[in-house]
Amino acid sequence: MSTRRVQKLSALAPPLRLQESRMLNGVAFSPVVAGDRLLITRNSGELEAIKEDSGARIWSVALASITDLPPNSGAPLVSGDLVYVCAGGELLSMDLGTGTVVDRKPAPALDLHDGAFIDGRIVSYVAGGRLEGWDLANGTQRWSIARAFDPVPLAGHGNLVVAAGSGSITAYDVRDGHELWTTATGADKPIGALSLSNGSIVAAVSEEIVCLDSATGAVRWTALSGVT
Repeated sequence: MSTRRVQKLSALAPPLRLQESRMLNGVAFSPVVAGDRLLITRNSGELEAIKEDSGARIWSVALASITDLPPNSGAPLVSGDLVYVCAGGELLSMDLGTGTVVDRKPAPALDLHDGAFIDGRIVSYVAGGRLEGWDLANGTQRWSIARAFDPVPLAGHGNLVVAAGSGSITAYDVRDGHELWTTATGADKPIGALSLSNGSIVAAVSEEIVCLDSATGAVRWTALSGVT
């Protein structure tokens, strides 16, 4: 996410439509915010943590070159005090504070950049148009379903994971992958982001913010955002 400061007397006024690349030179993915630090994956394969307030480097770990990995495999996924990252065919669990690798397991081509860690499972898009739940405790795939999806990061909480599709938002049970509900948003309305908290799902749908009930998918309210 970018922040723009506009002079008070500027002629600019909402609605503002900003189009920009969120990528930085030499950086493979958008930085991930984790508490008071940023996790940055460089094109060279180096994963580093820096202080958000000063930019000072805390630690760095050399991973396999991003160009040798499947798309998005080098992106970190943070849950609590652990950072998960795919590199060289392995899923590495790393200490957020030190960068130390605490566990490693063979891993499928999980898309951690758009995935989510929920109820001891990594739920992720995989190549071939599928959505999978992968159990970290024993390193096995729990479920795999066909899924036509938009490239929007998953949102999850408890036993619920929410994904964006072509003109729809769908909730799944992370324990077995069965569909709980689907809410249509309109085929011509792109979904830009999802967030799930306190029984509500908030979605950026085209130029609107839509709030859904996480239990049923019913629309609670809709508001114009004025920003694409």
